[in-house]
Amino acid sequence: MRIGIVCSPTFGGSGVVATELGQQLVRQGHEVHFVSYQRPERLMYLDNLYFHQVSYDPYPFFHYHPYSLALASTMAEVVEEHKIDILHAHYAIPHAISAILAKDMLPNHPVKVITTLHGTDITLVGQTRSYFPLTQLAINKSDGVSVVSDYLLKRTVSTFDIQRDIKVIPNAVDLQRFTKVTAESVKQFRQHYPSADKIITHISNFRPVKRIADVIKVFEKIQKNTVSHLLMVGDGPEKSSAVNLVNSLGIKNKVTFLGTSQYIETICASSDLFLLPSEHESFGLSALEAMAAGCPVVATEGSGVAEFVTSGVDGELAAVGDIDAMVEAANKILLHHHRYKEAAVKTACQFDLTGMALVYENFYRDILKLKSNDV
Repeated sequence: MRIGIVCSPTFGGSGVVATELGQQLVRQGHEVHFVSYQRPERLMYLDNLYFHQVSYDPYPFFHYHPYSLALASTMAEVVEEHKIDILHAHYAIPHAISAILAKDMLPNHPVKVITTLHGTDITLVGQTRSYFPLTQLAINKSDGVSVVSDYLLKRTVSTFDIQRDIKVIPNAVDLQRFTKVTAESVKQFRQHYPSADKIITHISNFRPVKRIADVIKVFEKIQKNTVSHLLMVGDGPEKSSAVNLVNSLGIKNKVTFLGTSQYIETICASSDLFLLPSEHESFGLSALEAMAAGCPVVATEGSGVAEFVTSGVDGELAAVGDIDAMVEAANKILLHHHRYKEAAVKTACQFDLTGMALVYENFYRDILKLKSNDV
């Protein structure tokens, strides 16, 4: 198949999933074309994998550059020139809407549009007044729709009153990437924090939904009884307030803000505990990646991450905002770390990237068989 993938090129979960899916599809014999405003961060250079950059000429009439329109035009060009069979849009706004527009621009081309909903396009962006009808349109007009968890499926159906079939395809992790980290690499990484017996890590885009302050409050209590160091990986709107909180709690010398990183697998393999106290997670890819590297997780109940983290087995779950419960859970994991670590890797193996790519292959083929009036 010839597959077009449009996604965010940043370190966010949807961009990571789309990038690694596309690369795996190439390994499985398909031709894949990525379309975005810049090359995705994790995108490799492989035969039969192509990147098409969206560009547009500035025009003084537009107060804001119409990226979604330029994206649609670029997708239409790629579809027509390379005879694309499937346009796979990761995220509803603007990617799915632009893909649908690109398809409408080519009425004689049989391209199909598949939309994968990843989370905030449903739980946050899609619920704003200006984007709600567009998100609903993207879901209803796509030839196929998938979501990354049962939790997100329920939120999508209830929020947008969706009647159509939606397929649940969980996110996955490139196990080879996370299990190939050597003991020597871990040793070298931990040498940067020689005074810490335990390394505790959080990775996110530092948005309010991630409850960054809770990460710091939980760590502040842990470090009173355990000689430990906190790694804050990522960047975003909550970073400044997080730095201020660390300073006010007097733990500046025990917390390092690393910013975004291309060495997530080494960081996770070198960590003893991963904290993800989010308000909700549509899936929680960063937690799954940590588990694949052998780092157990403390996360919150009631959303997507609870579909693969089992309390007392491969991690621990606590109520949103319950700092004391998270501290207790963290201490339990650190006390029985080896058992949790083994179970975490075993769980992550159930979400192998190869298997997920095969599921998408079959989904693509099913959608290609549909007639236009079957959607």
